[in-house]
Amino acid sequence: MRKSPSNRKYSTAFKVQVCTAIRAGTMGWRETERAYGVSSGLLTPWLKKFDAGEYGQINHPERRVIVELQNHVAELERMVGRLTIENDRLRTALKPSPASNDNDKNQEAPPPRQGAPAPA
Repeated sequence: MRKSPSNRKYSTAFKVQVCTAIRAGTMGWRETERAYGVSSGLLTPWLKKFDAGEYGQINHPERRVIVELQNHVAELERMVGRLTIENDRLRTALKPSPASNDNDKNQEAPPPRQGAPAPA
């Protein structure tokens, strides 16, 4: 038989903890739902109240800007990681193989250009 949904009441401290995790970017929505056992239907109004400062948390006017900048920094760090990996792959692909270096050593040097000083 199926259980009926429980009508749990969550403390304000719990709501602030959950909302802080989402707004700080440490957890995504789905991850938060699974970790805390909370549905997205509850998260939406909690986040609206959290953003409005209705839970009594200190809510600086610049907080939203700070969170946006932190998210942007995280995005840029991920991009740097991807580009580093791509750069390493390209370096590996362009690196001459040891066999081609041996062939280069066995080739004769090109004749000197006319008017150029002779090598010492």
